[in-house]
Amino acid sequence: MNSGQSRGVSGIVGVVAALGLIAGACTSNSEDGAASDDTSDPSGTAELTVETISTRPDMVTGGDVVIAVSGGDISEGSNSEGSNSEDRVDPDPSLVDEVTVDGGAVEVELSSDGGRLTGLVEGLPEGESTIEVSSGGRSASVEVTNHSDQGPVFSGEPLPMVTCTTDRYGMAPSEPPECAADPVVRYAYVNPDGLQVFVEDPLDPESIPDDALTVEIDGSVQPALLRVESRVLDRGVATITTLAGASQVGAGVGGDWDSEHWNGRLVYRFGGGCGTTYSQGFNFFEAPSMDLLADGYAFATNTLNTFQVQCQDIVSAEAAMITKEYFAEAYGVPEVTIGEGGSGGAIQQFLVAQNYPGILDAIAPTSPFPDAMSIAPGVIDCALLGNYYSSEAGSELTAEQRRAVNGHLSGLTCTLWEQTFVPVADPARCGFGDAAGGVVRTLPGLSEGLPTVPSGEAYDPETNPGGLRCTMQDSYPQVFDTDPETGFAERPVDNTGVQYGLGALNGGAIDAEQFLTLNESIGGLDLDANPVPERMDADPATIERLYETGRITSGGPLLDIPIIVTNTYTDPDGDIHDRFRMFSLNERLLTEDGEQAPGYVMWTKPAPEDGSITQQLAGSGGSGVLATRLLDEWATALAADDSGDPVAERLAATRPEEAVNKCFDLDGTVVESGPGVYEKPGPCTDEYPVGDDPRTAAGAPLTNDVIKCSLQSVDEAIAGGEYEVEFSAAQVERLEAIFPEGVCDWSVPGVGQVPLGDSWLRFD
Repeated sequence: MNSGQSRGVSGIVGVVAALGLIAGACTSNSEDGAASDDTSDPSGTAELTVETISTRPDMVTGGDVVIAVSGGDISEGSNSEGSNSEDRVDPDPSLVDEVTVDGGAVEVELSSDGGRLTGLVEGLPEGESTIEVSSGGRSASVEVTNHSDQGPVFSGEPLPMVTCTTDRYGMAPSEPPECAADPVVRYAYVNPDGLQVFVEDPLDPESIPDDALTVEIDGSVQPALLRVESRVLDRGVATITTLAGASQVGAGVGGDWDSEHWNGRLVYRFGGGCGTTYSQGFNFFEAPSMDLLADGYAFATNTLNTFQVQCQDIVSAEAAMITKEYFAEAYGVPEVTIGEGGSGGAIQQFLVAQNYPGILDAIAPTSPFPDAMSIAPGVIDCALLGNYYSSEAGSELTAEQRRAVNGHLSGLTCTLWEQTFVPVADPARCGFGDAAGGVVRTLPGLSEGLPTVPSGEAYDPETNPGGLRCTMQDSYPQVFDTDPETGFAERPVDNTGVQYGLGALNGGAIDAEQFLTLNESIGGLDLDANPVPERMDADPATIERLYETGRITSGGPLLDIPIIVTNTYTDPDGDIHDRFRMFSLNERLLTEDGEQAPGYVMWTKPAPEDGSITQQLAGSGGSGVLATRLLDEWATALAADDSGDPVAERLAATRPEEAVNKCFDLDGTVVESGPGVYEKPGPCTDEYPVGDDPRTAAGAPLTNDVIKCSLQSVDEAIAGGEYEVEFSAAQVERLEAIFPEGVCDWSVPGVGQVPLGDSWLRFD
């Protein structure tokens, strides 16, 4: 077995500011890494600086980058009161004498932007180069590294791509593995179901029906005509959606975009699910919010930001970084970027913000899960429990006893897990299971259903043992080593020591005999997802790597940005998006004194009457206009706070008054709000009870972030008061036989549960 670092993590490459992907530039005479003046400065004018503002300087893609120049004579041409000052004097672009790349002069169209000059530098060579700016006898430079905009940049060797989907997004058909096609711009109206309908001639009034959704801008109500650009970035299909005014219709790809209506904000969308399709992918999205489009927000995403395409947050982060960079260079550098999406889309927001800070400035996860790895054990548990309930002994348990063992508020929850995401454990099944059906065909790009692995290339233990395997661990070749015995990726699932039904036993729902029989029979799944009598025993080095590289949500840079989490309450219906996940996240992000993190806000809403299970699974519902606007206000104020106080204090000081814990009724009215609404009786707790999952029902803490528990002997567990029943001597002997190495000790960290390592990891 190779050590964790043997898979090619090259370590931290620097942490960017909480707002924007902005990194300081450097020159030969600068000791602190900031771009500086090459000459003496007797006048006391600020040093000349140059920095990249569309992306990090070491992760430029596509041969171009936006730079910002300030200091020197340029700063003398403006004042320090900010861009809203009426008497501010913008610097004159002519103050820059020359811009060079590796010593060769290049043409850059500079413009004034908030007291600095900005412009797009094009034609960068592959690899490293130096951009130098000269002004009034001073010069400053920044070292950049240019990569292909098809990646990889930091995500490592990509998975095979065997199915292309460019033709689903208006582009020409393409061929794997590149799946390349020329970009397109199309126009669409939005129908009453919230779906985009593309039109051939957007200027033809008859092409937009009377029931198309409308927007109100400056008091004028008009059909919502969307401008949708699609292009291949990082091998996925990136989509940028804005509201199209009359002057935008017919605008070319990227260039000549009319930004007059844009408010400088970008909403970045992440789709749900969790799958490994080896395809270019699809989007689990309805149309963006009409209200936010009317406010001037732009929307962007990439098919590799839909977790059902590739359940892999590292690739998702890279696709988001490259797509956002393209937006910054073709449309404008966003002042604030806000994440949006639910379910698997929530997972991506948490992990992207934690592990690659600066891509997102604020996040609005809905139907939240913390990450895929820490919820996987409870999902697999549902499969094991389902197998047991079909046995002679298990079938004798009543529905209420099963619910108590499972931990969920509804006995249907495990059933839905088995129908949807338990198949992720089966390497031969590369889909959503049986729950989604044909409903997804109504979403854009999915009229032909979910693209997946061609049958001849998919794994089959008998006919194609070397085929493509579709488990979650197989989608992370950067993280998981290969099992030398099987040749398959190591699996990060373990149930050694887990006492299934412990809570049900102590609560009186099952007796000692039922508890012992359950744990004698539970077994595990082999690497092909077949039930086996042996329990699953994960390699400690594999587990340690999960925590160290950030595959488990635990905080870090995530604590430095505003977060509004929305739980849509569907527990009684058997939905897998359990309410306790929101509180599990809260526990993981608590401050050192045990208080709720100042940047973490929890909202609760009832399920909409017209909602579908597919919407929940896909995470296609937006976060709501209110959450996005509040996060925008919050992130903007945070960026403007130059107090120098710790970020936690600045988050608290800049938080909008409405950004507090609250719960809503069906029509969106707030019924209760305030810091303590989830800690006392009232509408936010009485109407929305919280359940468990099989692991927390077996004693795991609310954080539910232990993948492989530390063990204690049965005698130690009995002496420590683990059981509220008294076992006979024979039953103790059976318990010791079931758990010869011991039972879980949830009071201590798990095996391999190490602190989060560096951010912005590169994977070779």
